[in-house]
Amino acid sequence: MGNNNTGANYFFYKNKLPVLKQLPIVIIDNIKTPENLGSIVRLAGNIGIKDIYVLNQKNNFRYSKVKATASNAFNNVNIVFKDNNFIDDINDYCFFIVETDKSAKNIFKTDFPLKSAFIFGNEAHGVSNFLLQKVKNKIFIPMHGDTKSMNVAQSVGIVLFEWLRQNFY
Repeated sequence: MGNNNTGANYFFYKNKLPVLKQLPIVIIDNIKTPENLGSIVRLAGNIGIKDIYVLNQKNNFRYSKVKATASNAFNNVNIVFKDNNFIDDINDYCFFIVETDKSAKNIFKTDFPLKSAFIFGNEAHGVSNFLLQKVKNKIFIPMHGDTKSMNVAQSVGIVLFEWLRQNFY
């Protein structure tokens, strides 16, 4: 699992942390809560991602709430609003929908290439049917407790750091 290359994909600073040259794409389908968007922006900033793509949502967030949750990442990560057709414009990336679909594979048994694009759904309804039909790779985060749902921002964190672990550690 994972690449663990020391080649052109990253290099090391003195503190031994990699500076990533290839980053995943994060796409959020119709997110509703500004605090969740702020948390996702902050997580993207932790990885070094510069753009978060929000599909099917108007730019009507209370940015004071997004900014308060995102902290300093608010100044480093762009929130870009697009429609569903946006994913057709992304070439050479392997798409993964994070969803509890019957065909979904366990995140920890899935290999993520460097060029991964992750799609996360709405807090209440998940990923839209349009995207579920369009993207074949679906993954889930295993949950062993009685609660079988997870906050979208927590899901983003788990997926991004699993991608990072597989490809660089």
